[in-house]
Amino acid sequence: MELNRRDFIELLNDIESTIPVYDWKFGEIDIWPLVKRDLFFYYYKKSDTKQDPQSAGRKSFGFNVFALIRSLFRIFRLKCQSQNLSITKMYCGYSAHRVNWEGRFINRYFHPIINNGNDDVLELEYGIRDQTKIYPDQHRLLFFEDYRLGFLLLNKFRKKKILYQPGWSDFKKKLAISTNIDTEKFNLYVSKRIRELAAMTGFFSLLISKYNFKEIFGLCYYNNAMFALHFASNKVNIVNYDVQHGGQGSLHPMYTYCNYPPNGLNVLPRIFWCWDAGSRHNIEKWLDAENGQSAILGGNPWVQFQLSQKVEFQFPKKRIILYTLQQDELDDFILETIVNTPIEFQWWIRLHPRMPSSRSRVTEQLQNIGKIEEVEIDAASRLPLPLILKNTSVHISKFSGSIIEGILLEVPTIIIDETGTEIYSHYLDLDFLHVHIEKEEDTLLRLITTIFREGRVEA
Repeated sequence: MELNRRDFIELLNDIESTIPVYDWKFGEIDIWPLVKRDLFFYYYKKSDTKQDPQSAGRKSFGFNVFALIRSLFRIFRLKCQSQNLSITKMYCGYSAHRVNWEGRFINRYFHPIINNGNDDVLELEYGIRDQTKIYPDQHRLLFFEDYRLGFLLLNKFRKKKILYQPGWSDFKKKLAISTNIDTEKFNLYVSKRIRELAAMTGFFSLLISKYNFKEIFGLCYYNNAMFALHFASNKVNIVNYDVQHGGQGSLHPMYTYCNYPPNGLNVLPRIFWCWDAGSRHNIEKWLDAENGQSAILGGNPWVQFQLSQKVEFQFPKKRIILYTLQQDELDDFILETIVNTPIEFQWWIRLHPRMPSSRSRVTEQLQNIGKIEEVEIDAASRLPLPLILKNTSVHISKFSGSIIEGILLEVPTIIIDETGTEIYSHYLDLDFLHVHIEKEEDTLLRLITTIFREGRVEA
């Protein structure tokens, strides 16, 4: 039987308490956070993919050779670049953190911060350039993917690092007893990821040597590139942040540690920038402030920015029921609820930014129930979430980080998944946060109408 999320987190806590995972290193690099991340996602995604994760994204041989040569040239050009002392801050994120705003493809979490400052900054994207988008300040924007292949090759000629993993055999025994993970396949998978991380540290060390960074801001610290960034930053004592980009509750494996070492881990950020007090409190429960790491309440920059903007968009006169979708299709009870919803409401379905392919399936489902003309998908997925939430009567989600944004704006929100109730359990005493996990159309619809009847939503 597959472990639920809480049971898996308890397994990770047991591993951190009984096995010396915090001593695991590849050269100087602390590798337990990488292994932990890959273990979690490997376990929950293994049944959803038929493709070998090591072969995903491979291109033709000819394409790789061309891309490698171009990558090596860019590395050479960066090495020859004079040091730029005027740039003191760097912001690192991914395309999923960007939105189209006033004709440009901006990072929604960094744009408000950058615009409020007078510093000359550098932005780095740990993905590929989207040729269909217009990026702001392109002369101050780098794409990590342009350098990755070159550093993977150059790393093969560097002195081999020693892999130190005391208790690895005990670790594998625990996995064999508690899960159905093929430990040998996982070992091969994670070994490759460790080598990739080591290669990436070379890029960030080179980049840091070319600029006068005083502060570095990253999104999603547990991406391999961000692990490398924080390692390189910590090595030379540059202040580095992980800016919150979603839920950071006790059931998120990368924001929950047990028996955390007093000296910290060198691939973690020095400062966790949190949206809300609940997220900060969860991190402070395991983080030892005496080692120089801390969690701060910085707020959600995009929400704060959006609340100060005037956007010309005519919202419908009907009451909006916003559903922030996290999967490829709508559950049957949601479809039934849509069918039976009174005409004074309009459903808005916001697709997950990393699941654009879900649009065709959701459209097909809505067509099958005869509601495609009545449900809004385009504006719901295109407009900034804070703007939509500000005009939303009821927000529904399973366990999305959008729940926190709804809480920050005090929007009546209904959590419809047990995982969501676990992640956001410390908010359940709020009178505008509700739980519905029965997966029944009539009770969900009754809850929606009750929210209005109790007068918690403006007409």
